[in-house]
Amino acid sequence: MWADTLNLGTASGIVAVLAHLALAVVVLPQFGQHRRRALRLEAALLLSAVWAGLDAAVEQGWLGSHQWPALVLLPICDALRYGAWFSFILALIESRGDDGQARSAGVARPLQWLAWAGVSAAVALPLWRYWGDAPLAQMQRPMTMAWLGLGVFGLVLLEQMLRNIHSDARWNAKPVCLGLGAVFAFDVFVFSQASLFQQFDATR
Repeated sequence: MWADTLNLGTASGIVAVLAHLALAVVVLPQFGQHRRRALRLEAALLLSAVWAGLDAAVEQGWLGSHQWPALVLLPICDALRYGAWFSFILALIESRGDDGQARSAGVARPLQWLAWAGVSAAVALPLWRYWGDAPLAQMQRPMTMAWLGLGVFGLVLLEQMLRNIHSDARWNAKPVCLGLGAVFAFDVFVFSQASLFQQFDATR
C-alpha cells in the first residue's frame, strides 16, 4: 500500500504533519520561560499533527476498509485540535489576579463557555453518528454547523486577543493571528458551504 502514488490531499497531510512536528520541537526551549503557554501550544501542535496524519492515512486508504477512523477518530481529533488552539489563545491573554490565579482578561465567561460547549458538541456528535440510531444523512447538518461554530469562535477569540493584549505585544501576535486566522477562516468558508448545500465542495 505504501507503493501507491500519493494524491494531493495525502501529500498536503504529510507536509502538515512534518510542519507541526517541527514547530513542536522549536517550542521546547520555551518551557523554561512560559511553561503554561508552551504546554498548551505543544498540545495544539501535536494534536494538529495527529489530525493531519490521520487525515492523510484516511485519504490514501492506508487504514483499509475500516470506517470508524474516518467517522469517529478524525472528527474527534479535529475537535480536540480546536480545543487546544482555543486554550492556547486564551493563555496568551491571561492576567494574574491578586490571588495569583490566571484569568483570561477581556474574554467574557459566557463566550468561553460557548467555545467549550462547541468543542464538546463536536466531540459528541461523531460518537452519536457512529453508535446512535440516527441516519447518517440527518447528522450531516448538525456536524457541519458544529464545525462552522468552532471556526467562528476561533476568529472571535483571535479578535479578543488583539483587543486585549498590550499594544507593544500586538506586533509579535500577528504571526499567530495570521496563521490561525487563515485556518479558522478557511474552515468557516468550507463548513458554511456544506451547511447551506448539505454537501462538501469536492473541488476545494
